[in-house]
Amino acid sequence: ALCPLLLSTMFIPFVENVNHNIWVALLAFSTGILMLTFSGSRIESEPYTILMTSGNYRKMLQFWYEYIVNRQRTAMQKRRAINYSLVVLAFIVGALVAAIVYDIFAYRAILGVTITLLIIMIHYTIEIIKNDLTLHNV
Repeated sequence: ALCPLLLSTMFIPFVENVNHNIWVALLAFSTGILMLTFSGSRIESEPYTILMTSGNYRKMLQFWYEYIVNRQRTAMQKRRAINYSLVVLAFIVGALVAAIVYDIFAYRAILGVTITLLIIMIHYTIEIIKNDLTLHNV
């Protein structure tokens, strides 16, 4: 599922004089595949969205509200609130880093995404081989 996105991000900076709508379509297609592939992503028992943060932000506020208002506070309520807070914080940090990197490298900044995806894919492949995982376990 990561291969189309990896290939798109790899070639975007090096192709000039091409209609940018083609790249937008490729990135949208790749992102759609990612969204479908990781639609069951969870932090412990709670689902979260990997490509946008509005739902995660809402859940973060909901869990913090429940934790603060409830007289019988539990560790699980606090843990859920912290987990979603970390997801939202990661989105914010990622957006800030992307903006700074874009100011420095312009269109070549997307190579940072390529390198990150490549590292993730290599690590994931090593873990699958090392732990002898089958398709059922992945």
